[in-house]
Amino acid sequence: MIRSLSRDRPIARIRLWMAGASPDGPPLPLASTVAEWAGRTGHPTSYGLLGVAPASCSGVRFLLPEGRVFVGALAGRNDEVIFGLPEPYRKEVESVLLGDPTRGWDVVVAAHGRVGSSQMAFRRLATFVLNLHELDFSNASDEDLWAAWDTAGAIWRDP
Repeated sequence: MIRSLSRDRPIARIRLWMAGASPDGPPLPLASTVAEWAGRTGHPTSYGLLGVAPASCSGVRFLLPEGRVFVGALAGRNDEVIFGLPEPYRKEVESVLLGDPTRGWDVVVAAHGRVGSSQMAFRRLATFVLNLHELDFSNASDEDLWAAWDTAGAIWRDP
């Protein structure tokens, strides 16, 4: 299942893959949730894709395909999106996911833009994906999903 959202203020597009659907081709675990976000094109924090699934063990495992270009990415045409997650972004994702000590997580897919991704983008995406695991997608409205995104951003703003 794929769901797409967009809004003008602030500019943002989100695409979600659920129930094993994958942006990378091979099916993911059925309990996985993948979120792709694109903001204002050209901004240094304007793109990220992250997918996680609950794990049977504690902690965070990175089980990622890496290195291929994601041609269908939401990022602007001046950015090249690559599957995988550089170490600085991995650290941000791991830090957020470890904040939920009741579960372990498998990071099953991720992609970053060479120009438009940042540590902040992946910190917010990881928080958003955790928020999504608390929602019932079959009943969640677009407004519910945007609220989950906005909440993820508000957590990381400076006081």
